[in-house]
Amino acid sequence: MRHEYDNLFQYGLKGGKLFHIDDVENGIKCGCECPECDEPLIAYNNPKNKRARHFQHHSLKDCAGVYETVIHLLAKEIIQEQGYLIVPDIDYVLSEYAWTYDTSVTQSSEKVTRAKRIQFDRIEMEKSVGAFRPDLKCSISGKTIYIEIAVTHFIDKEKKEKIFRDGNPVLEIDLSGEKRILSKSALSTLLSTQIDKMKWINNPKIWERFLHKESVAREIKAFISRNKRTLKVYGKNHNVYNCPIYKEYYDKIKVEDECQRCRCFVTEWEGGSNLGDKPRYEPRTVDCIGHVSKEYVNLLKTKGIYVKDI
Repeated sequence: MRHEYDNLFQYGLKGGKLFHIDDVENGIKCGCECPECDEPLIAYNNPKNKRARHFQHHSLKDCAGVYETVIHLLAKEIIQEQGYLIVPDIDYVLSEYAWTYDTSVTQSSEKVTRAKRIQFDRIEMEKSVGAFRPDLKCSISGKTIYIEIAVTHFIDKEKKEKIFRDGNPVLEIDLSGEKRILSKSALSTLLSTQIDKMKWINNPKIWERFLHKESVAREIKAFISRNKRTLKVYGKNHNVYNCPIYKEYYDKIKVEDECQRCRCFVTEWEGGSNLGDKPRYEPRTVDCIGHVSKEYVNLLKTKGIYVKDI
């Protein structure tokens, strides 16, 4: 993939630290080396130059990997200097079979993603952990989080297997689409605001959260399966005769199609097959748990699902 200023780069290494072209002397006096191949660099930062300020190899050779290496090193340097990172905090929600019976719950195919700031106690660069060598090893409250910076090379299947065996959280940051001439401040802003550039390759905490949600969903499904009754509904509003919660609840909100709007509504049938697009006023039946509505609401509440009282 070719970027603008394809043959230019603006960071060189001196004393193991990255220096921007504006922060060094002009020419060979800059004292910088190529971050990729270690060859001496020449700084072209004279204000009279017509081209953008940049470094060039002393031998004038092209170093294909220097652009990616600069962004890679710059991102690691920013994270290490600031001591924290804004990361995605992903929460899985209930499975579809629980969502079907309570529309206040989001489907499992959707994920709630929030931004979460993690303040690290310690950050180490490229320290091997068994067979896995992460870009950054970060410690927080006695726990370890590994960070991988991806510019051209992403975590492959073999590396993922090593990560899963290790068991610690691993976050991958995708910088593959960024410009090659990228200031440190711009990259710092990106790392602090664009959590869509990040994804968890492994995060045991998120997996535990998902398993817990699935367990809750199975319990809700089991409750509904034990208690549901098949009842006839009639008329324009598709009401169940002698509805156990109609007078207490739906009289207050004045809606039609009460059964289909009700959290105690399970499924709608006619002769054992789904009605689909058949005429609205045909006699039909519904599976309903209205007779245990209060117990159902209490169950949802005990599982941390917000619902209004019936």
